[in-house]
Amino acid sequence: MLDWLCSGRTARGERWAFTRLQGSNELFIDGERILIDSLLLDPSDGPLSHPHRLGRFNCLAVIIVIGSALAERAARLLTEIAGEPVLRQAAFIATASPLRDGVLLRMAGERVEDVGREIRKRLGFISEILEDDPWARKW
Repeated sequence: MLDWLCSGRTARGERWAFTRLQGSNELFIDGERILIDSLLLDPSDGPLSHPHRLGRFNCLAVIIVIGSALAERAARLLTEIAGEPVLRQAAFIATASPLRDGVLLRMAGERVEDVGREIRKRLGFISEILEDDPWARKW
C-alpha cells in the first residue's frame, strides 16, 4: 500500500494552502486490525511550515509492505533503513517500523521527485512480482 501527498504548487503560493487535511488508513488481516495510521494537518494548530511541524518538507509518503509472501522483502527494508544514518537538515528522511509479516515505511522529502525516486527504489521488487513496471507509465 502506498499513500503519499505533496504540499501543492509551491511556485504558485499553494504550499500547504488548505483549511484542513485529515486522512487515515486502516489495515485488517483476517478481521484483526493490525494498523491505524492517521494524519491531521490543520494550520489552526500552528503554521505547517514551522520547523517543528512540516518545516522544509513538501512531500510525505506512507508505505506498507505486508504478508507472508513479502515478509522477507519487508524484513530487508526494515534492516536497510535502520542501518542508514539520519543526517541533520537532510532533504529526505525515511523511517521503518516492523509490522506482523511486514514493515511500515514513512518518508518525508523537500522535493516530490526525491520521494518518488526513493519509493521506486524501495519498491523495485514489485516489477518482478507483477511482471510489469508500474512506473513505466505515468497515470
